[in-house]
Amino acid sequence: MRPYFALGLAAALVGSPAICRGQPVADRDLLACTRIIAAAERLACFDRAMAARTAGPAATLSVGAMPAGRDLPPAAVTASVLSPPAVAPPRQVRVAAGGGIGVGDYYGYFNHLGHGGRLWADSAAGSSGPLTSGQLWIDNWIGTDWTIGAEYLTLNNLGDLRVTLPRGLSILTDPIQGHARSSVVGGMGAINLAWRPATTLSLHPWISAGLAIGYGRAAISYSLQSPFFGTSTQTAEARSAFPALQAMLGLDIDLGNTFYISLLPRIIYADGHPFGLAQRYMDFALTSLLGARF
Repeated sequence: MRPYFALGLAAALVGSPAICRGQPVADRDLLACTRIIAAAERLACFDRAMAARTAGPAATLSVGAMPAGRDLPPAAVTASVLSPPAVAPPRQVRVAAGGGIGVGDYYGYFNHLGHGGRLWADSAAGSSGPLTSGQLWIDNWIGTDWTIGAEYLTLNNLGDLRVTLPRGLSILTDPIQGHARSSVVGGMGAINLAWRPATTLSLHPWISAGLAIGYGRAAISYSLQSPFFGTSTQTAEARSAFPALQAMLGLDIDLGNTFYISLLPRIIYADGHPFGLAQRYMDFALTSLLGARF
């Protein structure tokens, strides 16, 4: 019955509207097979035509239906469809507050002695005092692994200074011995940019730099002793706004999913020369902060 089945199928195809239009190539091949007289050759022709008719639409759907993959091999098209798109990490807000200790170096002079003399002071990292900090950070805002933050700092350093006194003002005034104490008190607002590389560990190292504007008071209390004038105690002081730079190297330690501890050594450099003050201050501080992520 196989020849009769083939002939019936061919007859059905001949009457099909698609064949009349002459569009499907596989249908025209089936029609051509009906003209073969030898039964074995006619059946083999039907088998080849049916196989081509079955494979054609599948190939069209797998590659042709994907505009983005027309210029790519089938393997590349399949990989592009199966690979999920890259998802940017979400923004995250964090706040932290804490304090620490700073060791500062103060340098400057005050026109306070008269006769054109100046009191020069250089602490050589001889002052120290507390430092407090409050921070607000936004993670992944300007880019992956990058954090921008605002910070408010307070400084309150006090220490003994090595004082270089003017000499040669008068033979009656030499030698002059002096002792001085400096204090640097101020507050600063800073904008910091930090690089926080993503890690699956509970330890998160990061590095940051920032620009700050502050207002503070730099003061020196000193006592002078000379054979002619005796002992004199006075105070020189300057108040002004000042720019500052800071660099930080931090390590965050997770305390669960929300809270963390931040260990933060930093360097703060403030210079009063742009504001007409002959003062310079550098602080080496170590702070510890408790933070929370939202």
